[in-house]
Amino acid sequence: MSPAESASTILRTAASICVIVHHRPDGDAIGSAVALQRALSKHSQVEIISSSTVPSVFTSILGPIETRPLLPTTADVYVIVDCAELHRTGFSKQIERLRKNKKTLIVIDHHNSGDLERLATTHISNRSAAATSELVFSLLTEMRIPITPDIATPLLLGVYTDTGGFHHQTTSAATLKTASQLVRLGGELNKISQGFCRELSRAKQRLWGRILSEISINKFGIVVAQVKSSHLKEAESTVDDIAGLANLLALTLEAKVALVLVETENGWRGILRSRHPAINLGRLARLLGGSGHKKAAGFLATNDVFSGKIKRS
Repeated sequence: MSPAESASTILRTAASICVIVHHRPDGDAIGSAVALQRALSKHSQVEIISSSTVPSVFTSILGPIETRPLLPTTADVYVIVDCAELHRTGFSKQIERLRKNKKTLIVIDHHNSGDLERLATTHISNRSAAATSELVFSLLTEMRIPITPDIATPLLLGVYTDTGGFHHQTTSAATLKTASQLVRLGGELNKISQGFCRELSRAKQRLWGRILSEISINKFGIVVAQVKSSHLKEAESTVDDIAGLANLLALTLEAKVALVLVETENGWRGILRSRHPAINLGRLARLLGGSGHKKAAGFLATNDVFSGKIKRS
């Protein structure tokens, strides 16, 4: 039995399901989770669990998204989407405890294998997929669940965001075929693309203006932007307004890699983007304790990042 067939059997008979997204969920994580919730809630009670709030850009496209910040222990099945590493869920200890108590855990992900693979009862993985939403689409097809427009749109959102609007090198013929099928099934591509175009509020303009005026580029071809807490306060903006900044910096003609450093309570969150064909950001991020894809990755640095520069250890 394939992992998809196994997951299909498990989900069909589950009365209660928790879908867990990673900390600071992106469009692929949110799209995968919302699609699963909408598809499976016809026969199961389905909750989305997130240790972070959902960025407003996603709710403006998909409508209200109710999430729970605490992980219940009484669900029949737990599904983790778009995440390979246990620590990124925000519920490491709780998930370890659930597995010790023999709870069923399904992991659906397209990243390189991480420690969640060893914990999973069933692990659906395909590193060649551009987005986890592609795998969720295949799973729902395996389950013979009709893909209605309200399911197709979040899946299309996941594919759209993880391919950078179909600009990233991970966009394959299979990815475009999936996107085409989702549009045919009612996925609102125009609403998704316009949602991101309209995202530039006055607060975001003030923030980006300040940050872009202070960017630097080093001898390695890394263009660096530093976002301090004081910048957010001065611009009357939020961390949601940082979305898209790294992609813009990656367009810098002289740059090989774009790095946005965001000040947090726990240190500096690094957001990495690149258009350079020979650079693997996922590998670089893992060396820094983070994770990600070849052209989009991230990490958290608590000691090694100061004043927008990475110190060599």
